[in-house]
Formats: sequence, C-alpha cells, structure tokens
Amino acid sequence: MLKVKKRSLAVSFTRGGWAETDDPSTSSDLGENHDQALRWRRTISGKAAWWFAGLALFAVLAAAAVATTQWHHVAFSLVAPANGSVGVNRDIEIEARIHHRWTGEGLDVGSVNSSNVRLYPAGQPASVVEVDMLVDEEESAIRLRPHRLLAANTPYVFEVTDDVVDQSERAAAFHRSTFRTGSLPTGALPNVAFSKERLSGTDGQHTTLTVGPDGKLYAAGINGMIRRWTIDGDGTVRDTEAIPTLWLHEGMMRLLIGLTFDPSSTADSLIAWVSHTTSGYEDMPDWGGKITRLSGPNLENAEDYVAQLPRSTRDHVTNSLVFGPDGALYVLQGGNTSIGDVDADWGNRPERMLSAAVLRVDVDALASGTERPLDAKTEDGGTYDPLDPTAPLRIYASGIRNAYDAVWHSNGYLYVPNNGGAKGGRTPEAVGGTLRPDGRPYVGPSVPSISNILVEDDVLYRVPPMSEDGQIRYRYYGHPNPIRGEYVLDGGNPTAGLDRGEVDLYPVGVEPDEDWEGFVYNFGTHTSPTGVIEYHGDAFNGALSGHLIIAFYGGRASGNLIVLRPDSDGGIVAWDDVLGIPGLTGFDNALDITEDVRTGFLYVSQMGDGGGIMLLRPIEAMGQE
Repeated sequence: MLKVKKRSLAVSFTRGGWAETDDPSTSSDLGENHDQALRWRRTISGKAAWWFAGLALFAVLAAAAVATTQWHHVAFSLVAPANGSVGVNRDIEIEARIHHRWTGEGLDVGSVNSSNVRLYPAGQPASVVEVDMLVDEEESAIRLRPHRLLAANTPYVFEVTDDVVDQSERAAAFHRSTFRTGSLPTGALPNVAFSKERLSGTDGQHTTLTVGPDGKLYAAGINGMIRRWTIDGDGTVRDTEAIPTLWLHEGMMRLLIGLTFDPSSTADSLIAWVSHTTSGYEDMPDWGGKITRLSGPNLENAEDYVAQLPRSTRDHVTNSLVFGPDGALYVLQGGNTSIGDVDADWGNRPERMLSAAVLRVDVDALASGTERPLDAKTEDGGTYDPLDPTAPLRIYASGIRNAYDAVWHSNGYLYVPNNGGAKGGRTPEAVGGTLRPDGRPYVGPSVPSISNILVEDDVLYRVPPMSEDGQIRYRYYGHPNPIRGEYVLDGGNPTAGLDRGEVDLYPVGVEPDEDWEGFVYNFGTHTSPTGVIEYHGDAFNGALSGHLIIAFYGGRASGNLIVLRPDSDGGIVAWDDVLGIPGLTGFDNALDITEDVRTGFLYVSQMGDGGGIMLLRPIEAMGQE
C-alpha cells in the first residue's frame, strides 16, 4: 500500500542509527550510541542559490552525463536502521531520506513501488515483506511499515533500485543495506508490564502530576487550580481536595504548568513551587511568567519569588520546574519564535534574553534578599541582567526551543525533551559584539539568515551538572537567539560532506556554534515529548530502574510512553528504546507522568478523552504473572 503525505503529521519514532556517509550511495554502521548514530540532517526543499551561482558552468557541462554520473543521482543520505545494525526491534519502521544537495527535487511518487523499494530476509529476495509504503513529499522520505512483526534473530535486506527517480527524472543511486533483528518486538524489557485504569474523581486537564512528601497525589490544573488526593494501598485515590491559592493570590485564573516540592518540605511542613503565566493561547501579552512559593498545610500561603518572565504570543510559556542536586531550581522557559528570528506565525515577537532556555534560580539567595519578587524583565524597559555572575537567576542551558519537562537523573545529568521548530520559520543573521550567556561578546564567524525551514525533529538533550567548583558549564543546544549572540541553527553546514546536525540550507562552511552540544536521541517530527521521569521502583527485579519514561502529546506518539536507558556516559543506548510495553500504550494525548516511589505505581495525565489521570500498576507488584 502506497500512501503520500504532503505534511509529515504522523511520523513514528526513529529507533536506531542513521546511516550517513560521504558517498551517498552507501550506508555505514555508526555504532551503538545514539549520540553518534543519530546524525540527522534538516531536509530543506528548494535549490541553494550559492551552489548554482558558483557551479553554473559545471552544471551545464555535466547535464549530459546525468544518467551515468552518480553525482546527479538521487542519494539516500539517511537510512534507518543503519547498515550492519543488530538487535533491531521487530516492529521497526524502515526509512530513507533524499540528500537534497544533490537533487533539489522531491521524489517522483509514481516510481516508489514494491518493485523498486523492497524489504526481504537475507538470501530470499523472492520473499518480499508485505509493508505499508509511505512517501513523505515534504521531507522527501520513504517509510516502510511491515504488516506484522519481523522474524526474530533474522538478517534482512533493505533495497532501493535505480528505478526510483526524483521529479526531474534523476535516478536513485542504488542502495542496499542489511540489519539483523533481535528476539523482542519492542526492546529489551520482556517481563515488564503494567495494568492501567482511569482514576475516578480525577476528570479535567492536569498539566503536572507529583506525589508530595505527605504521600498524596497532587495535580496542577490548566486553569490554575491545584487538586490533591489521598492514595490508597492499591494506588487508587479518594478524598479530593481543591487548593485555590493561586486564584486567590492572583485574583484571576492562571495557566499553571509547573509544580514541584521543595527538597526541605516534609509531611508536616509543605513547601511547593509553581510556575505560571497569563491564561490563554493566542495574542497573549508578553512578560506574564511567574515563579511562586506556596506553603502551609493546604499550601494556602503564596509569595511570588520571580515575576515578569517572558512568554510567547501563543503556547510557549514558563513551563515545568525541577530542583537540582545543588538545591537550585531549574525552570524551562519556552521560546518566542519558530526558529529564532521573528515570524508572523508567532506574532513577530522576538526572542528575549531569557527565552528558549533552562534557567537556574538560586532560591536561597532570593529567600535571603529583602526585595521579592525578583523583576526578571530584560527588554521593553526591563533592566534585569542574567549575565551578572552574582545574579540569582541565570541562563543555565541555552538554545532549547520549547521543553515542557525535565528530570535530573541519578547519573548526574539533566535530561530535557525538546519540541522542534515549526515549518516556515527563519534564523537570524549574525551581529558582532552581542554578549553571550557566558558574558563573552560574539566575534564571528559571519552567519547568514535562512528561511522556509521544514519542521524540525523533536529530540532529547543531555545537560551536564554544575562544574566541581560551582560554575555553570554553558552549553548551546541549537535554537538561535540573536539577543544572546546565538545564530547557528543546530549543526550548521561545515563541510561539503554530510555533517552531524547539518542544516543544508546554509552554504557550505557555516560551522556550528562553538558551544553547540547536540542531542542524544531523536524522536522524529510531530511527536511533542512532554513529561519525563526516571523510574526508581524495584519492580521487575529492578529491570526498569534507572530508565527514562517519556510521555508524548502529539502525533502517533501520543498514544504511548517510551522507555529509554541511559548508558554510563549519559548517552542513550542504541536499540534499547522500548515502545509498546503492555500498559504504557493507548493514551489520548498524554501530557505528564509521575511515580509513587514507595510502590513503583505510575500516574499519567492525558488531555484528550475527557482528561483525567490514569493509574499504571506494575503487574509483578500485584502478584500477577
């Protein structure tokens, strides 16, 4: 079955390595770690003016040789799973993307068929696997989804013949790669399963869930109301209590996103911190973000600690917050633009000094000060300077476009799932002398503005802890912000070959930002990762302990939670991502997740199907087999 998509609105997870080589007709095994293997590139439609202006004469002379010269072939630069991969999940989706620099044209849909694109067991070319074949014209990608699980521990061949052509009838460079499946359909956790039930009395849309030091379940409401419930031994909840403190404090509804308890909080002395902003999603005023401290047996006392944080005209706001191992509060501040420069879809509102970043708030310094709340307004008449090394609120990690949630893992790293840029945005042109978050002026190189960028992938970032001497290890993660002297989108385009994180609308020679860190896992487009936790329970003989569990709000991913395992260096182990664990599927726009570490029970909020909270119990913990 062949399906054509004008927009990639339903893209599955990219599970496994991408194959990239300087010779676009071949694939290579990029190893086991996603930090190395996921060397994706942005697929930008259209012909780059610099290329044709510089090589116009060559193009004329070479035109006659198109049919025989591989230079002009359709080159599949990205192929997953990578050639030589082993232990591949049996429900894998196979994908190949065009190398746009060679062609500048999308695929001819009519040439993509079961005769020209095939998957079969090695040595059995006549036993072609039945698949749904999708052609994504926007991304110029071919995706194969097998109708049933692939055979276990079996080598397979993925083949694209030169009968596949682009819209200018350039032939594909023949591609053949092999991979071997593992024994499992969805990863390396065969005995992990959860039961799932909707909790009565929890209807509504809850932005954040957490279990308090009093052992009760707390939920932040999208309208600013907090609710809590007593948790019974079987994980169900009762005795709903409403906590309207924020309403009473503000005198109006607020868009409440983050809720976390202070490390010093106890069952008898509750202290919680919330992040919130002006309520609404379209044409909203700027500078509405706040961080407020709540305390008391019913969290009835409220005091604003930070005010006038930026917000976008739409739904990118002051998001979740989490305490770090150093006792500071880390706040996720959404960006104001699609790709860094102003654009009409985002109300032509520019990025701010504090937008699109992870912020570090020294709450002890604020508590000991005499003036609260801290006025964090940096532009439009604001004077706050987060570049001052003594400032209580500073930029900790920069260039993170819109992260909803984050978790400090026991390995010491902060993991931040990020939502990539929307279609059609543009990047800023470099301006010398602009101060960067570490206080240094931008001194080059020259970076041009680019526009008409396609949808970015959603990815996972790994952010390092503070240095041993208590200093911020400044890192940039790829979303430009001209106010901070950050101009290069992702990895730029440093060489004529294929580069990690390449954006091929840039002319060759644009180096990545000197502080660019990249990502450790690629979720694909339109997945919208949101809530994330590290699982601590000892269920399943500890098989799930230390794994990341991530919820997804959008696309095909929204019905599932994905499980990832960090390795000893904090990277994500290739081929060890797990999707489809019993009980971790079938949600309707899952938004947040939390664990009751006393039992290993999980609680998931979902925004669709009436909202509400789902209870997930480890089946092992219930005495079931």
